[in-house]
Amino acid sequence: MDSAALAATARQLEAEGKLEEAARIYLDLLRADPTSATHAYHAGVCLQRLGKHREALAHHARALELWPDMGWALLRKAECLFALGLSQQARFELHRAWDRFQGTPGQENLLRKVTVLWTQCLEKEGKLDQAVRAARKAVELDPGNVFRHYHLGKLLQAVGQTVEAIGSFQEAARLDGSKDYIFDHLARTLDTAGQTDKAMDVFRAFPAGKRNWYFHLHFAEYLAARGHMREARWEAGASVVAQAKPNPGGWFLLGKLLVAEGRPAEARWCLETAVRDRQEAYGKDFPEAREWLERLRAPAADSPPGESEPRGERPELFLSGRIQRWDERRGFGFVQPDGESGGETFFVHVSACRGFTPALGLRVRFLPCVGRKGGEAIRVRPAEKTGRRSVGGPSPAGE
Repeated sequence: MDSAALAATARQLEAEGKLEEAARIYLDLLRADPTSATHAYHAGVCLQRLGKHREALAHHARALELWPDMGWALLRKAECLFALGLSQQARFELHRAWDRFQGTPGQENLLRKVTVLWTQCLEKEGKLDQAVRAARKAVELDPGNVFRHYHLGKLLQAVGQTVEAIGSFQEAARLDGSKDYIFDHLARTLDTAGQTDKAMDVFRAFPAGKRNWYFHLHFAEYLAARGHMREARWEAGASVVAQAKPNPGGWFLLGKLLVAEGRPAEARWCLETAVRDRQEAYGKDFPEAREWLERLRAPAADSPPGESEPRGERPELFLSGRIQRWDERRGFGFVQPDGESGGETFFVHVSACRGFTPALGLRVRFLPCVGRKGGEAIRVRPAEKTGRRSVGGPSPAGE
């Protein structure tokens, strides 16, 4: 196979993510033709994507020796230097790229990426005011990019420019309403600015069934701080269900909320889980959770001498109820929960019902959350076998 055919094969492998094979071919081509800046560059890119930054750096440097005005090699060299913790050296290469290609037709994408990495370098060096200026430039060069606005918002928040940070997060949310972390940052920044009602509106606005564990947790903390303890418990429970990995922060908050509700056995289970999860998953102690456990273990004044410590009891995070109303055409309805929730109903959308077809009168189990206008049911599944046609895949785990 000639060199052109080998290079085409390597490019195809690279596009398919088969980076080890692609890198081997590029290196073979480079050995056969040591004067090829293109082969040196692509070998560097493959090695870089494999996390072999030092080897990649050498190949990008080689490409630049052969072709000093190779703009993308300057950028990739800077990326390797940044990954190796050499941000000042990375900025030197970025400065070269900017000076060489600013105003050059066809290099707009390169300059956008140069500006973003320049911002990250300044941020890593703690030069936040300069990072803000660079992030503004990145937004100017790429105004339709949601991540540029989001990153600028985070930097503005870090330097205390809260009002401008809110504006950046709002623009990011306008550009892409599917990213829960943008709504999360926007809500918490509004809260910091004293705009608590607007913060509540933003938290509620993001669809309950699409929230990640950290969104549920931050919303729970917000609700608890304002005395909405039951709703905070719903969101804290959703956080620990949504996180497949250990979630000590979620269990800790849930434990504190159960203490406030006078449910010590369940609170103890949550707090013990928080301590164990942090130790086993992260190798760290959890002194705050231990302190709450000690409060629970302190004997009450009227406790008989020598009474053994009560055992913890895992809380039931899911509720049971019956679909009270259902609009087949519009795909939503309301669930009437059993027991202590009384007359309150929970909104339910068909997208939250996985593995079955919802219908009026059907008994279901669900995870309660705070929705746009009140309680909302997510992770809904039938409480009894119905024989109905299955839709939407398997019922979710998490109980």
